Amino acid sequence: MAKINQAKQKKSAALAVKALLVWLAEKIKQGGRWTWKRKVPVIITVVCALLVLWVAGMVRSGELLVTIIPGERGIVFNHFGGGIADDILHEGTHICMPGLQTVYRAKVARQSAKMDKIYADSKEFQDVTLWINVEFKLMEKNLSALFREYGVMSSAQIIQEIIWPNVNEVTKNIMVDYPISMVLLKQPEIKGKIVTALRQTLQRYYIELIDVDIVNILINQAYRDAIAQTELAVYQRDQESIRLEAAKKEAERRLLEAETRKQEKILEAEGIAEYNRLTSSQRVSASMLEYKRLENQHAAIQKWDGKLPAEGAFSGIINGLRGALE
Repeated sequence: MAKINQAKQKKSAALAVKALLVWLAEKIKQGGRWTWKRKVPVIITVVCALLVLWVAGMVRSGELLVTIIPGERGIVFNHFGGGIADDILHEGTHICMPGLQTVYRAKVARQSAKMDKIYADSKEFQDVTLWINVEFKLMEKNLSALFREYGVMSSAQIIQEIIWPNVNEVTKNIMVDYPISMVLLKQPEIKGKIVTALRQTLQRYYIELIDVDIVNILINQAYRDAIAQTELAVYQRDQESIRLEAAKKEAERRLLEAETRKQEKILEAEGIAEYNRLTSSQRVSASMLEYKRLENQHAAIQKWDGKLPAEGAFSGIINGLRGALE
């Protein structure tokens, strides 16, 4: 589409120049003698017309007025001295000198790169294939340094020439430390190491790493089956441990219940014994009291001299003695 627009612009400019030349030829034919008095206005007109056409062409081609959209920054390259400028063009429209300056656009928004089929080796040199997504963004304040040191690159070139080779190298260096049987089990740990190593590596290229996502890991089918068997054995072992723990708790519960019943029986027996002891003591005490009463009455009879007292304060005692003799 851009090439078609440029072709249309060139065609329009050629037609305009042709029309200007035809007009100039007509002016020459109309006048007889070509004097400087007549030359100057024509020359000025032609120069102004060419200048207007040139400026219009530069504006339409985007070489004079450069618009930077959100998420992008402009890097200015000075053709005649200076090279890559330190100043960065931010969002908005900027004036550029055609032929003297060129503005390169760089994407500073968050970008994602999909790394398919990174082939690595495990600790036993078994094949491991990974699919990884990398999220990154260019460091805005270092764009000039990036282009100056590594050349002018588009986003696709940055992914192809910087991101992909470094992700590939870092992943291979980390995977070789892990046995094939632990690759799937240690996936979070592997991801953490890749993020740490890759972040340090990309900083040299003025690229900020945001995150790494391991989409998939593929290992040899025989090892996958072995890992599945291992996981099944671990699951069965855990289930057996749970069953034994439940049986142990049930036995402890029953033992506790038996001990509780034992204590209850002991307490009950002790209560009965104490009750019997207390009731026996009470019966002995009552008998003793009755014996003492009778003994006192007998002593009183022994001491009586046979004389009955008169009615008065001791009448109650006499009546009691009478009752006892009867």
